Amino acid sequence: MKKQRAKTYTISAVAEQFELHPQTLRLYEREGLLKPSRSEGNTRLYTDTDLERLEVILSLTRDLGVNLAGVEIILNMREKMDAMQHEFERFFVQHPLTRELAARLLWAVLDADGRPIGACRIAEDGTLADARDDAIEPPADARFAIAHPVRTGADTLAAFGAQFADYEILQPFPQLAREVFALEPGEAEATRLSRVHGRDVATGAVIGMLDQGWLRGDTGDGGMIGTIDRPIGSDGVTASLWLDPGMFVGQLSSTPRQTLGELVLHDAAGHPVPFGRIDPLACSELLRDILRLAPYPTSP
Repeated sequence: MKKQRAKTYTISAVAEQFELHPQTLRLYEREGLLKPSRSEGNTRLYTDTDLERLEVILSLTRDLGVNLAGVEIILNMREKMDAMQHEFERFFVQHPLTRELAARLLWAVLDADGRPIGACRIAEDGTLADARDDAIEPPADARFAIAHPVRTGADTLAAFGAQFADYEILQPFPQLAREVFALEPGEAEATRLSRVHGRDVATGAVIGMLDQGWLRGDTGDGGMIGTIDRPIGSDGVTASLWLDPGMFVGQLSSTPRQTLGELVLHDAAGHPVPFGRIDPLACSELLRDILRLAPYPTSP
């Protein structure tokens, strides 16, 4: 019987599906984060496994603001988890290289179906410690994921925050103390948010968002970019933040100040989408990116 060939996707199809520029996919390949195969004609071919890995990369960069070096480390850690979850201690708790990073993070403990059942950290003696700093033995089929404050109880965060402070554990990126933002009354049904409207911010801060999962919007007349966009999930929903006066495509920093307009949520066809439809974690990270923008300095 002839073996069925796995389904593959070209770089243009993947870029369109995830609303990425093909150069971004090539960058991920150069950094070793993605390794598509090649056809006889040297065309890049991505498998479903590659797409799943890409979703993880985008989640880390957009939701947690992890840089590419950190993504590589976390992907390597995740690969080991997926391949041998029952040997978590061997690869992360006891491993001389990955243990240092893993011990500086809070881990969510999940059951075999991916439901959260607790949280833990890696203690100095290599055991797993809970919120009371007691050693725990997770179920044999437990899985582990990097915890996010949106999906972690306030008491748990406070308890682990105290432990990390007591043991002077410095985290590689903001996790336990990460700001969490929620929709205000009436915003869940809205497709446009005006709470940031009229804020003056430094153009340099807006440009910095392009390294955190945001993309340049469409180029209008005169080469002006009027929005920056952030894809939400993988179903084509995008958040667009309007800018005034905008940024010239050839010299983004030519205007030092931007006045923020509305934040608009829409699908791939341009139809409005209520903010209440997106995941609370994604919504929190979206608002965090905007509300933390450096204000434009005013003259005394």
